[in-house]
Order: sequence, then structure tokens, then C-alpha cells
Amino acid sequence: MSELALDFNVLDLISNFRAANGYDSRNFDKYSKAVSNALKNLRQLLDDSKKSAKNAKSKKKPKAALPQLTENEKFCKKIQLHLFEFEKARTKAKLLEELYSKTEEPRQRYHMIRRLAKAIKIGSSLLSLIDPTINPLNFLFAAAFVAETEAEILFKQEIYHNALYLFSFVRQISSTLKSSSALSINQASSLDNCLNENVPFIRFSAYNLEIDGARSSPIYELCQTFLSNSKDVDDFKFGSIENISLSLNSIAESTTSASSDPSSSSSPSTGLTITGFDISTSNLLFLNSFNHASIALTSQNSLLESLQSISSNSIQDIDNLFDPVISNWKLAISEIKQSKSEIKSPTIKYAQFCINNLFCLKFHLASQLTKSTNPDFASLDNWFTLSPELLNQISHLFLKFVSKDSSVPKLNKISDLQSASGLSILSVYFDNIYFHSDLSLSNIAKNNFLAEFSATEFNCSFFSASRDLAISLYNLSTIKHTSFDHPAITKSLLSAKSHAENASTILSQLSNNSSYKSSKSIQCFISSSHSHLLPQIISTVENLLTISQSHCVAYNKIQSASDFPSILPSLLDYPTKPIASKPIFYDLASDFIDFDIASISKKANISNSSSPSDKKPSKSLASQQDNNTSTISSIFSSFLGRK
Repeated sequence: MSELALDFNVLDLISNFRAANGYDSRNFDKYSKAVSNALKNLRQLLDDSKKSAKNAKSKKKPKAALPQLTENEKFCKKIQLHLFEFEKARTKAKLLEELYSKTEEPRQRYHMIRRLAKAIKIGSSLLSLIDPTINPLNFLFAAAFVAETEAEILFKQEIYHNALYLFSFVRQISSTLKSSSALSINQASSLDNCLNENVPFIRFSAYNLEIDGARSSPIYELCQTFLSNSKDVDDFKFGSIENISLSLNSIAESTTSASSDPSSSSSPSTGLTITGFDISTSNLLFLNSFNHASIALTSQNSLLESLQSISSNSIQDIDNLFDPVISNWKLAISEIKQSKSEIKSPTIKYAQFCINNLFCLKFHLASQLTKSTNPDFASLDNWFTLSPELLNQISHLFLKFVSKDSSVPKLNKISDLQSASGLSILSVYFDNIYFHSDLSLSNIAKNNFLAEFSATEFNCSFFSASRDLAISLYNLSTIKHTSFDHPAITKSLLSAKSHAENASTILSQLSNNSSYKSSKSIQCFISSSHSHLLPQIISTVENLLTISQSHCVAYNKIQSASDFPSILPSLLDYPTKPIASKPIFYDLASDFIDFDIASISKKANISNSSSPSDKKPSKSLASQQDNNTSTISSIFSSFLGRK
């Protein structure tokens, strides 16, 4: 075990090499050739070329002059050599697995398992070279790759309990590293991308072991439940997991001590990240290929890292910090839309996800600055605070407009309440935070980023309640006798109560979840900055609702008892006159009676003769009688309602 430090990151090296050479698209032939070329170059640098065959008759080529490497450089190249040998054996196993799925030849499955066993053997020698005390992060990355490979062998050998144990242990490494500040957003996404290919193996193992939620539970929750309920297993080919657990605990303890340091807690915005969107390494490389996207990523990282040292004395200062980064992201989206790549859709969603998070942080800082600099607010946390005297004053104000009694003290507004200007500005900021948090929530992968999803969900409910409460207080502070809108105030308060109760439910669920760990994402930072204000907001909303609803009953009684009776007589005061009209009747029995039309026409003295000028000798007497009969029949039919 060497005490030299590595000058590269194991996860970045493997994930970037896989994304650039076709592994993510399952082009294992291309990836195998790229690994072979990398191994050839490394062996030349280390002067460690393979021995030629015994009967080879090739001419010996003169060796080129090799660069002189330092001890640290030789050590790093040796580690890379082991990593690529590990990748070569693993890739060969993937090719044999594809061939076995087509032909089901037992020899191919046998050689596939042998290749995976060779990869584990190389991986165990790799772990023996890296000192976990000097390179703890790289040691954990390498251990995760090797342990994941051995879990695959155990799964293919149908040893499901040990396979699921190793799969779960690797996910515990991933969740611990992501909850610490050791990983960047790109590294967290790359690690998830490397582990996601074995998710079907985990669910199938859990199903065979008859574990509840094997098909539906989130992967990380399923693995954590299995680890907590199963006995420790320490019989693995790559070595003992005790050393890995010690390195993992040391990183977790260092993260806890850093978070409890007073100097670091004084500025919680230090080292914020935009986390929660599940994007692959190949998509990130595609995103970096665009000029504006690369500039946006660089400026975004520098902005989030430098928030501690930057002082913002005005809203204009905050705009100058965030607007260039947001405009670069918008230009990047326009640039990506013009490309013809098939993977442009997830990269556009990721760019929009970054924009929404930056807007949330921008409006959060703007609201904090408004509460600290506006003279209407004494401190950051008192914009909604109402003393008993103010509540009594609000009650008198409602009573004045309900009773319309001149004896009640005349109050045009509540003078001690916060001014309308400050409340209206805050309501706009709160509404913007809610809007962009809600857009971000739809793009967060809940299974992989539970902390970010829960924090964003809390922010949506909390800032909806804060917005509605600010609107209600604004309406109370600017109320006048001529523009009293009691239903609008009550509606805003009811909406604020509903959202506040939802936020309280989310907060209680997180407090009861022992596995929940907050991260350094923007959404987690915003939620932790406001969660302590929720009980006071709920209390204020309930007090205002009690006053509003009690006077609402009185207001409705006054309206129904006094206003309506005074209006009704004036509406009914008009002269009544009879209207002449013909009676309308319909004989239902007329359709079932056959009348003797001939006798009726005779009694009616209807003659069959006509005027001399109209006489036509060609017509017979019978036809004239038929015409008369039809005429009388039609008259009676229309009169009696027949059709």
C-alpha cells in the first residue's frame, strides 16, 4: 500500500471514459477497443509491455525514448493501468453476456463469470495499492466499482442474499458521499449513472427473497431497509468491508464536524449546489460542448462558491450577480434547440432546472434583503408577527364595517401593521419562489434525490402560505370603508392555512424519517432557512381566521335582516292589470272519433254550388262533393288540434 496521493479522480476518469467511448450506449465493442488502446499507452509509459510469444519471429523494433516520470506520476499511471485492466475484463464479460442472451450457450455463461472473477481479482489488488487514509474518496470509488461487480457475479450465481447485501452496501456508500460535501453535482450524477444499470438485479433479488416493496419501493429505501434488517456478511472475494466502512465513517464524521463548526454555519450559502436532476455523464459532456452552456456552468459554479464573500447592499447587486448566469443558460437553451442530436431534450430540461433553482435563490436573497433593510420590518422574522393589541385593533376594524355603527372608533387602516409597500414586495418574492420551486419539483428524481425532492415540496407549500398571508395583511393595512372586500381576505387566509398545514405535514414526515439527511442544494438551504418560522405563521393565520369568520357570520346576518327586506318592496311595487287573451284548448279524444262530415256540412248549410264564372262543366257532382268534404275536414282538424 503506497502512501502517495493520486492526482486524478477515479470516478471522473471512469465515467468520462465510458461516456466518450460508447459504454453508456452499450457499444461494448467500441469501448473494448478504446480500453485496449489506453492499456497499450500506459504500458509503454511504464515500460511494462506484454511478453511476446515463444515462437514469434517478428523483428525487434527500437524503443522510443520515454518521458521521465516521478514516483508520484508512476504511481498514478499504475493505478490507471489497474483500472483499465479491470474495465477490460468487465467489458469482455458484458460482450459474453450479450452473446449468451442470443444463443444460450452454457460455455459463454461460464466464461462470462470467469471474466467477472478476473475483474474482481484485479480490483482487489487495486484496493491494496490505494491508502484509504491518504486517498479516502478514490478508495471508496474504487471499492464501489469492485463491490458492484462482485454483486453481479453473486446474482448470476443465484446467491441472492449476498448479492443484495453488496448492492445495498454500495448504495449506502453512494448516499453517504452524496449527502457530504465531497461530491460535486457532476460527480453525484456520474455515480448514479454507473449504479443505475444494476437496478433490475436489485429488484429481482428482493423479489426472490420475498421482501415487501420489491417492485415499487425506491431503490435506496429498499436497500437501506434490507441492510438494517439483515445480518452482516463479510465473506467476499475482493476483501473485507470493514476498511470500506471505516473510510465511509471518517468522511461522514468530517462532514458532521464541518457542519457543526460555528464559522461554517454562520454562512449557510457556502458551497451551494444545484442537485436533484438525474442527468447522465454523456448528456453532461454533450452539454459542455456548447459554448454558452460551458460558460453558464463555469459562471454558475463560481457564483455559488463565492456567495459567502460577496456582499449585496441592494436588489440591483443581486440582479448583477444572477442575471448574467441566467441569460447564459437561456442562450444555451436556444443553442441546443438548433442542434439535431437525439439527447438534446434532457439537456434542455437540465438547463431549465438550473435556471429555476437560480431564480429561487435570487428571490430568496432578495426577500431576506428586503426584510433586513426595509424600515417597515424590525427584523427578518417579524413581518407577520401580530401582537394582542394589533389583533384587537383588527377585530375593531372588522366590527366597524360589519355593524356600520358610528360609535365604533373610526379607523381608516391599521397603523401599527407593516406598510403596504413592504408586504406587497414580499408577496411578489414569495410567489416567485413558489413558482420556480414548483417547476423544479416536476424534474427532480425522487428515488435518487429524496432530500432535494422533500425540500422543494416543502418550499412550494411554505411560500404559498407566506404569499397568501402577506396578501391578507396587505389588504388589512390598506382597507377603506368604500372598498371593504371581506370575502377576499377570508379566502386568502383559508388558502394560507391549507398550504401551511401541508408544509407542516411534510416537515413532520422528514423529522420522523431517521434516514433523511439534508444536502447542500439550493432547495435544502432555502427550506432550512424558513422551517423554524412555520409554527408562528400557522398561529398568525389561525388568529386572523378566527376574527374574520366570527365577523363573517354577523356580516351575513346583517345583510339578510336589514338590506334585503328594504330592497324587496321596491322591487314588487308595480300596478297589476288583467290581460285579454283567447282560450287555448286541445281535445285529446278528437284523434279517436270519426265525424260524419257530410251531415255536418249539410247542417252548416254549405252549398255545393259556386259562382257562374267558376263553373266547369267537366267536373262531376261526385268530385265537387269530395272537395267540400276535404275542406270541412281540414277546418275541423285544425280547430280540434289535429295535424
